[in-house]
Amino acid sequence: IGNIQTPAVYIIFLYPRDPARTHAPTEPLDFFALGKITFDRPDGDTFRLLPLAVEAVEAGGATPAVLNAANEVAVAAFLQERIHLLDIFNTVEECVHRLMPEAKKESTLDGIIACDREARRLAAAAIEKI
Repeated sequence: IGNIQTPAVYIIFLYPRDPARTHAPTEPLDFFALGKITFDRPDGDTFRLLPLAVEAVEAGGATPAVLNAANEVAVAAFLQERIHLLDIFNTVEECVHRLMPEAKKESTLDGIIACDREARRLAAAAIEKI
């Protein structure tokens, strides 16, 4: 089950203080010195998976796990130079839209794991066709 809570906490707060990491050429980010942070509305046309992620969360059940699983498979293929960047979006969209009707009904751990596996299988099959 995908969860970015721990990695985000590590990246923001622990990684900059890890003595084992290579020294960065920049100063650590000081949130107090910033004073104020503002955010613009995300561009859903440019970043197509953002609206899809919102849709997955709203659908509920195992749908977010399906999105995460398909994304992991597609990103791995991209990093292996087997697909292009835009193929990531197409692969994830295809998997989520095909599996959402059943995935949103799943609420058990076994059901979520099964949806995760099916999303990975479907994403891998879609990538083989590219």
